[in-house]
Parts: sequence; C-alpha cells; structure tokens
Amino acid sequence: MDIAGAAAFNRACAWYGASPRDRNCCTFSGPQIDALDPAHWCIGDAVFDHPDTKLPLAVNWSWPAERILELMRVHRSSNFVGSANTIDEFCDAPTELLEDLHLHFLIGAYMAIPARARAMIPKLMKTQLYSAYSTAEATKIAHECPQASGGLHVNSELVYVEIIDDDGRPCPPGESGRVVVTPILNTAQPLIRYVQGDTATWGTPCPCGRAHTIIARIDGILRPRFHFGGVRRFNPSIGFTPYLDILKADRWQVAQTGPMDIEVRFVTKAPDSAIDFPAMTDLYRKNFHDNVKVTYRRLDRIEPTPGGKYIDYVNEYEAGGGLA
Repeated sequence: MDIAGAAAFNRACAWYGASPRDRNCCTFSGPQIDALDPAHWCIGDAVFDHPDTKLPLAVNWSWPAERILELMRVHRSSNFVGSANTIDEFCDAPTELLEDLHLHFLIGAYMAIPARARAMIPKLMKTQLYSAYSTAEATKIAHECPQASGGLHVNSELVYVEIIDDDGRPCPPGESGRVVVTPILNTAQPLIRYVQGDTATWGTPCPCGRAHTIIARIDGILRPRFHFGGVRRFNPSIGFTPYLDILKADRWQVAQTGPMDIEVRFVTKAPDSAIDFPAMTDLYRKNFHDNVKVTYRRLDRIEPTPGGKYIDYVNEYEAGGGLA
C-alpha cells in the first residue's frame, strides 16, 4: 500500500507541476517525527544546521504556524503537504513570513480545506492550493484535479469508493451521501464497504479527460481540535504506537473535558502495573500542552458511531465539539 500510495501521490504532484528537484515540506504527528530516519529526512530545527540539504523537511503538525513557515523559509521548500488546518493557520501568520516563501503549491490533507484558506492562501502566498482526501482506514482516497474547480479524482487502483443514501442506494451525481470505502491493497486489515463517517457528492466526467472517477466535493470531513490555555486549536495526535506499547490498549478514546483537561478512556486486559501512566502523560504534555491535566478511565467497551467507526479524539468541552 505504501508504494502504491506514494505512486498515486506522485502522480497528483505531477499534475501540479512538481519536479524531482523540488524540496517538499511534510507534516507528521510527534511520534511519527521521532520515528523518521535522519538519513532520509531533515527533521525540524535540524534545517538550521543544514540549510543546503536536499532532503525533504519534516515538521510536527502541532507546531505553531510561524515556526513551520520559518523552517520552510530556511529549507527553501518548494511545496507543502500537510494538515488542512495547518494551512488555515497560515492565514494568521505575519505577511512577511508568507511573502518570503516561493512555494509551487500546497496540498491540504486529512480534512476539508476551510473556506477561509481556500480564499486567502492563493492570494497571500501567491501559489496554488489543492486538496487531498485521505483517511487512516483507506489512506489516499482522492486528489484534487487542477482542471476541475475543486473536484477530486479517486485513486481507483487503491480504493473502491461508493457514495450511498440513507437507504444504502448509490447516489447519482449531484446528490450528497455517505462515503463507503473498500481499500484494495490493505491486506493487513481488510475492510469491505467501510462507512467512513464522511459525506461527499459525485461529479460528472472531468473536462481534463482523465478516466478516474471524480468526487465533485467533500461535504463533510469533520475532525475534532483541542484548545488549551489560550494556545491555538490543533489536531490532537500522538500516533498509534504509544497506545499499543505503553497504555497496552485494545481500544482508546481521548476527550478534552475542560479548559486544561483530557480524559483517556481505554480498553485493556493488562493490569495497571504493566502500564506506564507517567510516560503517557509526558507524551500528552509534550504534544498538547505542558500543563494539561490527564486522567485515565478503564472501560469494558468503547462504543463506535452508528456507522461503525471508532473516534479516537473527541472535544466534549467546546461547543460544537471543536470540529474543523
């Protein structure tokens, strides 16, 4: 899947005019950053010691937008690929930081690009902004076509996509419905007709002539964001590995329950003596906020959504669930 997914991503970048000599800047979660090989990535502040590196730049998506932009300036990044919310936060950065970059394009992933970013980023950064539809379950589902006014071509070799109504019937073009995916190459965890929890609308054949099915728009990709102590809203994540290796959890959910509070709900067969709670708390404080208060609650079961999807992060403190 990684090789096929990389091929689909590189194909989309070719649509956008990318060159093999381009220097990409990509966002990752904290644990993903820690797992990267410095032989293949320039990681964060290391770029200040090696500003002439040809390696792609890796940044943490929870870092402030100004820090990411400064790293990209030193790195002389050609393109940015990362969270759509991070791109939205670029709108609030100092104008001189934005004008000092000369990006060919930006790709916003993981969630729908906010309307503000759609309107402002091409003008502020004098570049193109494209969307990628990707999820943890189905990886790279679709990439925006540069000739389709926001439409996205499905990566049909990676995933079979259906859009269905409430009765389970296929939606015609122009009618919004639930996204159902069947990843074709995911042999480690096969999923058949998995309900993503997102809504989308089919489009008509694309004027570009490419044969890939086109999604006219993603109507709803909602991801919760956390907000602590006056710090900007961010996409919460510490990756999967800590939950498996440190918390020994079979299933988990992290909820923001107060202005500086999170509750970690988890299902496990392991005794408390086998769990390193201080190490988990340190990870949350490193990735979320230094002073966040963490409580842990064992459960016999964590309930999925009506569509059968488990939600790892929820915001129960802010009105609207902190949804992006």
